[in-house]
Amino acid sequence: MRQNTEKKENPPSQNTEKTKKIRQVKTQKKSKNTEKTKKIHQVKTQKKSKNKKTRQTKTQKVNKNTKSKQKHKKVKNNKSHNTAKNKQKKQKIWEKEEKQMLERKLKKAIAQILLIIAIATVTIISIPAGKVYASTLEPANDQKIEYRAISQEVVNGKKQLIIEVRIRKLKFKGIDLRLQYNTALLTPSNIETNAAIDVNDADGIPSNYTYINGFEKYMDMLEIEGTTGELRMVYSILGEDERTGTNNYYKEETANQPIVEVADEAIIGKISFQMEDEIAITTDDIKLKTGSTSPTTGIKVVTSESNNYQAQSLFEFTLDLKSKNANLKKIEISNGNNEEGNYKSYDLNPTFDKDTLEYETKILEYIDNVDLKTQVEDAKSTIKIKYPKKDKNGKTERDSNGNIVYEEKQITDTSQEIQEKIALNKLGEEDTIIEITVTAEKQEIQKTYKIHIKRPYGKIKGKIQLGKGLKESMDGSYGITMNYVADLRIYKQDQINWDDIIQGNLSLDDVDSEQTEKTTKSDDEGNYEIYVIPGKYDFYAERQGFLADITTKITINENDEIDLGTKILYEGDADRSGIIDLNDTIEIVNSMGASKGDSTYSEKYDFGQKGYVSLDDMVSVVGNLYKTITIEEHTG
Repeated sequence: MRQNTEKKENPPSQNTEKTKKIRQVKTQKKSKNTEKTKKIHQVKTQKKSKNKKTRQTKTQKVNKNTKSKQKHKKVKNNKSHNTAKNKQKKQKIWEKEEKQMLERKLKKAIAQILLIIAIATVTIISIPAGKVYASTLEPANDQKIEYRAISQEVVNGKKQLIIEVRIRKLKFKGIDLRLQYNTALLTPSNIETNAAIDVNDADGIPSNYTYINGFEKYMDMLEIEGTTGELRMVYSILGEDERTGTNNYYKEETANQPIVEVADEAIIGKISFQMEDEIAITTDDIKLKTGSTSPTTGIKVVTSESNNYQAQSLFEFTLDLKSKNANLKKIEISNGNNEEGNYKSYDLNPTFDKDTLEYETKILEYIDNVDLKTQVEDAKSTIKIKYPKKDKNGKTERDSNGNIVYEEKQITDTSQEIQEKIALNKLGEEDTIIEITVTAEKQEIQKTYKIHIKRPYGKIKGKIQLGKGLKESMDGSYGITMNYVADLRIYKQDQINWDDIIQGNLSLDDVDSEQTEKTTKSDDEGNYEIYVIPGKYDFYAERQGFLADITTKITINENDEIDLGTKILYEGDADRSGIIDLNDTIEIVNSMGASKGDSTYSEKYDFGQKGYVSLDDMVSVVGNLYKTITIEEHTG
């Protein structure tokens, strides 16, 4: 029998027990190791704590020594306090002065740094990476930087020269100009006050310069310190953070790569100089100045990263000094004169201002003419006055379309006040319009002032009839067509006590001498329209030989139209007594048979307009015997 040498496997129960014992041994070992680690850590911690206490002790000793030294120093300082007191006062004064001086130097240094940066910007941007020199371009004839002198007026007791900076057909990133000016004639001055300034003391843009037309939003200008009579002006585009806006000339070729591009012409700013009165300026008094440093030609315009202009032909100083003043300093509308005590001036609305071109005024008087008084600011200017044309009878002339015809008067001597008499349009017609055109010495510049003279009005209308049935009688008996022309008058209300006529205390002859507001006649048919200014009136209608008719207390407002209807004037009041009585009969009898041309003939007896006095006229008187003048109060 073969012997079995194979190792027998342990049963599952025995393996489990063995595993448990192994785990217990490992756990005990691990526990011993953990305990050991804790003890080591505690020893290390105790050492660190001991070292920390040692360092704190050392620090305390050092602090103690320091305090001791400070105390010693303080005692020492206290001993010298009284001695140093005066020195400290002097030291404070010196320090204050030194601080002020340093501040001034710092300010100036900052300004110089900014100037240097601006110059560097203008120069560097013309040199692209990898290149040493930029290309110099030749400008076209119409490309210009023009300094144009535009005015020389007295400001605050001194003559001030204003120069416009104009750019024509250029694009640029920066401009560098070195200029020289005539110091015998010109001194830089504050553009607002004309006070002389030193541009070398300016922080930022000096007060003799200002940007206009929106260029101030994104451009800077620096005047670099130089010698007397020299201006170095550097124009540049502000950085992205400094720009506050743009205008139509601001362009960006790429992101945040701005240029200024002027396709035609733009005025970017103005410069101010104080002038000597006795010296006339010429185009040689401001010009480019060459030098050994950039810009050597006196001018440099950087147009792109690789191109610039340096040609002197690019700069031009021009004179445009003919006066541009086309202002009036006075307009006055008046009537009458002081000598007669009837002078009156009419208010303009709005009140006159040289920059206001249109006015109106109201006239509430029955006048035919007004006086126009005007004066220019600049005697070098001329005046043309335009006003409605009148015919020899004072009637407004009109063209075939019914439009008012105007005439013009040219006045070249404007050194004194100008006075013209202007005939007004009648009440009820269009406003009287006066135009005053002022032409400056520089004739392209004109101003036209317009004055509307308004005449507010209302209208009284009606019809006059002469006799009751008289016209028909004359036509039937004599074949005569009578006209109804009568005299019409307007009086101020309460000017005349009309009842006095009836009472015999006032005659119509007395009424004739009273001042009328308006006098006119009815037409052949007896129709009338009377234009009156707003007010309260009495209306009077009369024809010789006929009883008058009076309407009192008519109130009329602007644009009112009052119709008085038909008024019958009865024939027979030959003596104008206000009543047809025997006295009138006697006058008719004495003139009976008289014809035109006879000494005894009068139209006041010829009621039917026959040309002679007949029995029919006597019959009319008898028929109207004891009729009286009509006086009635208006109730409409």
